Amino acid sequence: MTTLKRAKPRRSRQAVTIEDGKAGSLLHIVGPSIWIGQAACLALVAGGLAEETLSHTDAILLISGFLALSVVRSVLENGIILRTIRQAARSVTAARINAVREIGQLSPFDRNRPAAGGFASTVTEQAGNILPYRARFLPARTKSLWVPIAILIAITPISWVAALILLLSAPMIPLFMVLVGLKARSISQAQLVELYDMNAYMLDRLRGMQTIRSLGAVEATSATVLERARNLQRRIMAVLKVAFLSSAVLELFSALGVALVAVYVGFHLLGDLPFGAWGQKMSLTQALFVLLLSPAFYEPLRELAAAWHDRASGQAAIAQLESLCRSPLHGVGEFSRKEDQEIDRDSANVEQTTHELQQLSVAPSVELRDVTLSYRHPNSPAHTQITSHPGAGSHVFDGLNLKVMPGEHIAIMAPSGGGKSTLLGLIAGLIKPDSGEIKIGTVSMSDANAHSLRTKMAWIGQKPHIFKGSATRNITLGRRLSPEELDHAVAHADLQSFTLDRSRADLAEGGAGMSGGELVRLSIARALADQHASLLLVDEPTAHLDAGTARNVSEHLFNAAHGKTMIVVTHDPMLCARADRTVRLRAHAITEIRLRNNHHRIRLEEEASPC
Repeated sequence: MTTLKRAKPRRSRQAVTIEDGKAGSLLHIVGPSIWIGQAACLALVAGGLAEETLSHTDAILLISGFLALSVVRSVLENGIILRTIRQAARSVTAARINAVREIGQLSPFDRNRPAAGGFASTVTEQAGNILPYRARFLPARTKSLWVPIAILIAITPISWVAALILLLSAPMIPLFMVLVGLKARSISQAQLVELYDMNAYMLDRLRGMQTIRSLGAVEATSATVLERARNLQRRIMAVLKVAFLSSAVLELFSALGVALVAVYVGFHLLGDLPFGAWGQKMSLTQALFVLLLSPAFYEPLRELAAAWHDRASGQAAIAQLESLCRSPLHGVGEFSRKEDQEIDRDSANVEQTTHELQQLSVAPSVELRDVTLSYRHPNSPAHTQITSHPGAGSHVFDGLNLKVMPGEHIAIMAPSGGGKSTLLGLIAGLIKPDSGEIKIGTVSMSDANAHSLRTKMAWIGQKPHIFKGSATRNITLGRRLSPEELDHAVAHADLQSFTLDRSRADLAEGGAGMSGGELVRLSIARALADQHASLLLVDEPTAHLDAGTARNVSEHLFNAAHGKTMIVVTHDPMLCARADRTVRLRAHAITEIRLRNNHHRIRLEEEASPC
């Protein structure tokens, strides 16, 4: 992790929910409605020629009209379909972007943040189910509502019996579709959850494959993967079974409806069923018109049935996207609409701090006043939970006071689980304290200015992630840097030979083949690449390094921190010896301070708070 330039808080955060939008526009009924005119042309031609009441000229005109309507219908339907697909694709892209933005607002200290593999599966694979939901189901739903009504209006003046048959058979299809759909949605949701868990499990085990092999747990892990794969297979087959069932229901009722209309029309023309035509007998032309429209009456319902599974999958994918970003733990600067309105009302105060924020281009001071932070019970709301160590007490800090002078390099020592990384998270605004004040320079960190404050910080973690790509791309991380800025970062991190050797070859995912020292120096280069960062937050940079490599890393780290304020948490006495001041945390409070080149210790007045 490097420069803390997180996404600027938005005034109104977009929901991940996909709205129907224009995908269900009434434009989708234009093409099917044109078929009514085409059916009239065909019926007039066939009936007129059979009854010898239509001249050849009129027949040619009607056929020409039929062909013209076919062209118009084809152009309209293709254009509307293309437009709908584009809109659906844009909505899926927007959903993915919103999901990534939302996940980017989650604090790395949130114990409930989604698993990386599961989130990647949801955003890539499962979000793709939204496309057929919008491109197929929503238009089919619109057509199934309006096209049958238009056909009934065209048939009723000719035969009220035929219209009644269609009207009575039509509700049976949506009724059974709803019954099937209720089951389909729950099954689809269960399938997506199973797929999410499977991907999260696989990525986690792949990352830990070296540990699994060293402990001889390969067979047990393989058996678990196989069992999960079988469970996922059963979920998929259950979804397919429901999809086939819905199609069978539609085919049954639509076939029965068309058959009943055909039987009635046939017996009516034979005179066996003389009723139903408003006291008259249907002509051959009218009978053909009714028969041509009867299958078209069920066609929108067929499309709806075919897309019914898309509905279940799409809604389940939307729900899964929403669940990923529900109740997150926000750092300072991520606020709700209510807080947003309060900040708007206090905009005058925000403007007053602009000059102070600009002054942070020089090394700032850091001050924590009476900061209190507590762990929460696992059953409490997610936004109040932070990652804790097993056996940790309820209090992380209780009335913590600490001041770092401008340009000072301070080392913080504490036992494992003593709150060192949590302290860095508080200073970076990644965790909101229960009470107290955190000041960077002369500016108190708040929701209004946290983003601006974070642009002045850089974070050097103990486990930097290496992306597959060149060394240069891993340093810039997509930031637009001038050649001078890049050369400055590479030189101060002593990576000239490394970047020269790796200039053409891509680094492996996760940094495979790189030494521990190279990983840390690459992380230092990432932090130095941003010239605006005047506060360095460093988390155990020499952990797991041998003495010689740790000495080399320490040398480059303190050279890089020249002219900047640096807070480094460590167990390394060598780093502490180079720091201007060493602060020791015990019982989650500052208990002693040691100055460089001064071996006496200054005991603080306040007693250590209980765990």
